[in-house]
Amino acid sequence: MSVRLCGCSYVVATRHSLRSLEADNSFGNSFLFTENNILKYNPRTRQWQQFAAGSNPRGIAVDGDGFVWVANSGSNNVMKFRASDGARIGTYPVGAHPIGVAIDSD
Repeated sequence: MSVRLCGCSYVVATRHSLRSLEADNSFGNSFLFTENNILKYNPRTRQWQQFAAGSNPRGIAVDGDGFVWVANSGSNNVMKFRASDGARIGTYPVGAHPIGVAIDSD
């Protein structure tokens, strides 16, 4: 599978389909996810980083404070990660099968 970011094409080796793409406008990073993992692309270093998400992620958003939020449909929660290193900050139960997450400016 190939992904085009920052005018360059990259091949992402995965046996699962990519499901979502979100840009971090503050730092220029891009985030996408596969089956149960989040992939972070840093355009300055042209490096990929992978960290584990929950079961069956369906939605992803990046807030203005440098956190990545992921809605996990299979584990009925939303997880919060630090965008800089992928550290899990919290897991929040939200009910049956969330399919998206959105961030507002407040």
